[in-house]
Amino acid sequence: MALCQFAIAGLALWALACMTTILSQPDLYDAISLFSRKVRAQPLWWRLLADVGIAAVTMLPATLFMGLAFPLAGRMFLGDVRKLGARVGAAYLIANLGSICGAVLGAVWLLPLFGTVGGTKAVIAVNLSLGAFLMFFVRATSKSDSKAKTPAFFAIIVRLTPILLVAALFALPSSLRLHGTISEGKVVFARDGDQATVHVIQSANEPSRIEMLIDGCKIGAGDGYRRTWMYRKQVLLAHLPMILDARIRNTLNVGLGSATTLSALASHSELETLDCVEINRAVVDASRLFRESSALSDPRVRLVVEDAVHFLLRQEKRYDLIVSDGKQDPFFSGNAVLLCKEYYEFALNRLTDDGLFVQWIPLAMYSGDFRTNLRTLCDVFENVELFYFPSKSLFMVASPRPVFGRRETDGAGAVAPNVYEELAPYGIDGREALLSRWTAGREQLQQVLGAGPISTWDHLILDYAPFQARPSSHVARRGGNPACVNKRESPGLGEFALRAIVQAAATCSRGVFCRQNEARRRKCGSGGATQPR
Repeated sequence: MALCQFAIAGLALWALACMTTILSQPDLYDAISLFSRKVRAQPLWWRLLADVGIAAVTMLPATLFMGLAFPLAGRMFLGDVRKLGARVGAAYLIANLGSICGAVLGAVWLLPLFGTVGGTKAVIAVNLSLGAFLMFFVRATSKSDSKAKTPAFFAIIVRLTPILLVAALFALPSSLRLHGTISEGKVVFARDGDQATVHVIQSANEPSRIEMLIDGCKIGAGDGYRRTWMYRKQVLLAHLPMILDARIRNTLNVGLGSATTLSALASHSELETLDCVEINRAVVDASRLFRESSALSDPRVRLVVEDAVHFLLRQEKRYDLIVSDGKQDPFFSGNAVLLCKEYYEFALNRLTDDGLFVQWIPLAMYSGDFRTNLRTLCDVFENVELFYFPSKSLFMVASPRPVFGRRETDGAGAVAPNVYEELAPYGIDGREALLSRWTAGREQLQQVLGAGPISTWDHLILDYAPFQARPSSHVARRGGNPACVNKRESPGLGEFALRAIVQAAATCSRGVFCRQNEARRRKCGSGGATQPR
């Protein structure tokens, strides 16, 4: 049993050493990691074999000894054969309780406090201590028994094994490198928690350029990146709904990130409350490094660290606007639950009658995933409008009521001029220019999408589809999405890009749609009859 504990500790260290080696050797990483482009281009069966092989080498050996520990511990615990039945039952009870407590403590205490690598090292230390205790116990009892003898090799193992394992424990790094981080940047914040690994990277040449990464995926950027699509996406999430409906007063941000979207919303003085829910405490701490986090000191802002779904379920307050943003790189799963029917239903229930739900979709999504996402949203909301902002972003705007033609909305002039000044570098110098980015409504989307699957919590299509995609899909996605306004088909959108986005973008490129649509609104004046078609 003592040797088994040493084996578990040693093989857990072996697993950490393997992962450190893979992540520190770029050629090895590109050859076997499921997150490398070379491996993504391989057939599904090859990727599955590679995944199973890595798991077998790194995790299976330690797992086998963990399983071996139970019968060994049970044999030590049984004792008197006359009490066999009761002892076996008690052994299983204790083992099950230990498994439950271990799982709970690992999730709520060990990982948040020490992180993945630190938590593994802490458990290794427990195994080493338990093995040393058992060794001492065995040696003490053997001295009292004149017939028992300790073999020479056993004595050597007793002395050398703990020393070697402790040395290896301190020799291994305290964290694992993520390949998504920018190599030339300076890591100014790093935390490996139970929810995710959070980094903040500062440019080596321009200190004002800082960005946030979660699990190696870039999810937020500060104002030093104003000219990038990432920053533009963040501010458009705030300003687009405010321009569509000037009556918005109470808002909810699902996800904090770099606090850029929250800061953009806070610039609208007419807003009364700005709630924000963020699941990861590390993201909140990392956001303090961004200038935009000054919005958190705004008295209108209420920040809640909690799962968004739980927040929506227990919340009685209704919002005029819910902004849902989060990392949606298909190879970094975790947000697929926020692209499902149930989540959209909970958001709908928390909206006012004229409330808006806004969510960003990356053009890098695969064609099937993109269709599933839009089909799911259209299944829940009766009114959906799609806005396209070249070259990487689409925004879904959904509402219980029609988005366009709202009589009470004060059209142009309802938004402060400084908003359009902020959007001017992106070619949006007024309400008409922003509305010209409209691409399709719910009717057009349903015609193009047709019947097909939707994403639900018991069938998380978007969590698995990227891993099952054909090699050609990986290769096509790697090339990025060409500019849809030039009428070139996007690999990420396929048929939809040809039939909807391209056609609408060509129509709207000179503002034709906006002028016609505004004329319709003035003529009709009815919310139900003025939705652009």
